[in-house]
Amino acid sequence: MLPTPPACAEQPLALFLDFDGTLVELAQQPDHVQLSETLRARLSELADQLQGALAVVSGRRLANLLEHLAPLDLPAAGNHGLEMQLRPGMAPSLDSASFPPAARHAIEAFVAEHRGLLAEVKGQSMALHFRRAPQLADIVRARITQIRDQHAADFVLQAGKMVWELRPAGANKGTAIEAFMQNEPFKDRLPVFIGDDLTDEFGFDTVNELGGWSIHVGNETQTTSARMGLADVAAVGDWLAALQAGLAGQTHE
Repeated sequence: MLPTPPACAEQPLALFLDFDGTLVELAQQPDHVQLSETLRARLSELADQLQGALAVVSGRRLANLLEHLAPLDLPAAGNHGLEMQLRPGMAPSLDSASFPPAARHAIEAFVAEHRGLLAEVKGQSMALHFRRAPQLADIVRARITQIRDQHAADFVLQAGKMVWELRPAGANKGTAIEAFMQNEPFKDRLPVFIGDDLTDEFGFDTVNELGGWSIHVGNETQTTSARMGLADVAAVGDWLAALQAGLAGQTHE
């Protein structure tokens, strides 16, 4: 059992948050998630308390992520770091490249043959969800591997919770956090990253290298490089509330 992170620190924090499975519960379809108004308000307050050093780092397309966060406007990384908004109001760097057509057509044809599968096109990457058909896990893994080998050999095959994703090599949540940490207001702060999935391990590794706090969400027995833990989405909300209260107390000392 990983230790629970403290709700205060001796130095200023840079807070990085995954979205699905961390701020919102996982859903059968990606667009069915909903950020609570309570948590939305808490994130806004925390961003102010941290002088803007709060970012959401997600595998979603950046535009889709910002839509779910709106009207809250935060620094954010989408598509595993392929798309970045370094500061609110700043023109985002968007992933304008397209996914290899042959690979896309092969995935879409495979999805059409199997009820319960969902293909998600994300610019230069593509995800194959099987949350509604978990019995197809082995078949999905074999087919997506075959498609990668045949049509997208330069792409990385990334596993997630009930999803496989094909994306370009070189960008991940760790590189996204590194990019934020090189810029104000994140620079020279203690990085904290909270995530729940295999794709978040890149972020955990980066934060560990920087001497920060890596926090895994969930009670799964999977191997993780995170050094702290929170049980579930509700526990994340409780910890953020405690952090908010702790920061408020510091300002009144």
